[in-house]
Formats: sequence, structure tokens, C-alpha cells
Amino acid sequence: MNDSRDRFGRWIDCLLDPSRSPGDQRQAAQEWCEWGLDLLGVDENELATRPDAFSADCRLPIGKAISPLGAARCVREYRRTAVFLQAMDAALRCARKRFPGERIHVLEAGCGPLAPLALPFALRYPPDEVIFSLLDLHPIAIEGTRRMARELGVRESVRGYLAADATTIQFSEPDRPHVIACEVLLRALKSEPQVAATRNLAPQLRRGGIFLPERIDVDAGLFDQAKWTRALTSPMKEGEEGLSPIQELGRVFGLDASAVNELQPRGAGRFAATAVNVPPHDPERTPLHLFTRIRVFGDHRLGDFDSSLNLPERVKYPAALAVKGGLVEFYYEVSADPGLRLVGLTASGSNR
Repeated sequence: MNDSRDRFGRWIDCLLDPSRSPGDQRQAAQEWCEWGLDLLGVDENELATRPDAFSADCRLPIGKAISPLGAARCVREYRRTAVFLQAMDAALRCARKRFPGERIHVLEAGCGPLAPLALPFALRYPPDEVIFSLLDLHPIAIEGTRRMARELGVRESVRGYLAADATTIQFSEPDRPHVIACEVLLRALKSEPQVAATRNLAPQLRRGGIFLPERIDVDAGLFDQAKWTRALTSPMKEGEEGLSPIQELGRVFGLDASAVNELQPRGAGRFAATAVNVPPHDPERTPLHLFTRIRVFGDHRLGDFDSSLNLPERVKYPAALAVKGGLVEFYYEVSADPGLRLVGLTASGSNR
């Protein structure tokens, strides 16, 4: 067997197996990333001093497209990579049941140079059963996927290499995918165009198709960093209460791929979010944060602190809110710097 295919297959087997230890999966993800960058002739140390197109982000009217190098490095987040791989595995099995006798067309949008949600399954399914389209804004990333597919011997499984924008691309009726994987987000849905890409791509699925991630929720809470640090060193015992570092305040925004058309506009380039009631609190000890919870597919989820996508995002807000509490209102802005914005608050001594 091709040595690259053999090693690649072992890494994927490890990451797809939920019984494998975090240490094993961390090593598999690390080796996968390093192998891919080495295959593409990428020297991370050199790029740190002499950046080029491979390490350059791209600013769009609807958000930032991270660099091919940044996309490749995401594979190193082993928990994130494992959960998305396991979700894709389950989604493909589900799609084959939903569409019996059809060749399943999978689109990975924002695939980066390693195409981590397509190439592993191109190795596991013959091209007459599952075929893949790879889409990325950066032409150099698409060239990287071509090199990876050749090395792994799966060129026949790639239907198309698309250097295009996931927020605007349109598919003809016969080309509609059965499964779309599009993971172009940062925590709290900031900076990257996940909302815009989902709104464009999800409605282009075949009827009954599957979009990953299925749902992304951003919730508000007061976060006690010191309590979290203590919990890491002294885990909560069964039946023990009062040690949670998060005081949940409620949902701020939800992105459901099956219901993107139900997002409520709030002026040009804005969508309504939910107001939450914030109690008086110590802004230094328990400041207001946003928490990102992701249902990738079915029971495959990423929760608090599982990856960089799930780290708390601190909110900037008026001092009066901490002193007296009040109702905080948000909206989601689609722009070159997308994200949730605090539009105002209702509190004694504060202004709307």
C-alpha cells in the first residue's frame, strides 16, 4: 500500500474512534497536519518571517477568509477535528440511507489545503458511491488539495476543485450536493463568514440533504475564570454543587442550517438576536461572556472549552450594567467584520 495512504488511514481511524485516548488523538491530528504541510513544501518558521499567499488572510465584504496555513493548523485541534470527522462519518451513513442507489455528492466549503472533511472519506468510499467537491476562496489552497488527492490516490473521487466564495457560489439543480460541510467560524460567530456561507449554501442542498454543522448557538453567561481554574485542578465530585464557573443567562443567537430563511432582519445587514437579563455582578470577577455551543450532526457536539471555537468570548458593555443589572439587547451584523453587537441595555441609570 502507498505509505502515505497507510499513515493517513491510521490517523483517521484513530480520530474516528471515540474510545481512543485524547493523547492518541492529539498525536494523530498533529502528525496529520505536519505531514500535510511537509507534503506541500510549507515551512511554518519561514512563513513567520517571510509571509506569502499561503499565510495571508483575505478580507471579504462579509468577513475574513483565514489563510490556507491557518486552515491547515486547525487540524491540530484534535477534539474539534475528531468531532467533525465523527459527525461527517455519521452524516455520510445517514445520507446513503436517505438516498438509496444515488451517488452521494459531498461539498466541503472552506476546505483549506488539507480538505479534512473530504479526503479522509474519499479514502474510505469508492467514487461510484461518494464523490466530493472541494471549495475554497484561496486558489493556492485548492492547488494544495489537488496535491493531497494525488498523493493519496483519490483523484477520481474529486468531482471538482472550486476556487470560489462560499457566500455567493450557486449550484445548478443537477449539481446540488447531498451533504455540505462548511466550518468557517470563530467563537461567538465573529470575524469569519459562517452565517453568510450557511445562508447561501444550506438552501442549495438536495431536498433531504445534510448540512454540517447543523446548529450553532451563542449563549450569554457570567464567567468566573478563577472558579474555572480551580475546577481544572480539583474536578467536581459527583453530587457536588455550586462549582460551575458559568452562570447561564440565556440564548443570544442561534444559527440553524435547516431554518436559515427564518432569521429575522433588523435593518440592512443585520439579524435580530435575543435580549437577556443580566443581574448585578462584579465585572472583574464574573464578567459577561458569550459561549459557543455547536451541534455538528446528531449527538456529535462541541461544548464549552472543547476547542478554540468554544472558548468564552468577553463582551464589552457599560459599567452601569454591572452595577445595577438590566436587559441587554444584541443583534448579529453581516459585514466585513461580522459578529454579535450589543445594541443597548435597559437599566437604571443607563441610556438606550
